[in-house]
Amino acid sequence: MPRRLNAIRVQVSDITKGIYEKDGNVHRVTSPLGLEVRRAVIVGYIVDHYDAFRDFSMMVLDDTTGAIRVKGWGRESKILCRAPKDKMVMVMGREVRGRGLSWA
Repeated sequence: MPRRLNAIRVQVSDITKGIYEKDGNVHRVTSPLGLEVRRAVIVGYIVDHYDAFRDFSMMVLDDTTGAIRVKGWGRESKILCRAPKDKMVMVMGREVRGRGLSWA
């Protein structure tokens, strides 16, 4: 089993304004300040919530620097379903371009 990398506390703007790169199965974002992020921790308020099916949920997280979609599948989807709108949450995951911040 591959070793899991440490998650780095970043702002949404570090992810949205950064440069996305994919090298094989490795997804990374280089922030405007040059920080290489593979796994991120973001704290923000839930501004929108969407539960499509039992095995998929999505929320929009805003930390005042920007907004980002957070998606979860399977077991993580059930956790996202329970999070109420307008609450502050901390999420950890990895960026997958076109899919938002995904649980990893």
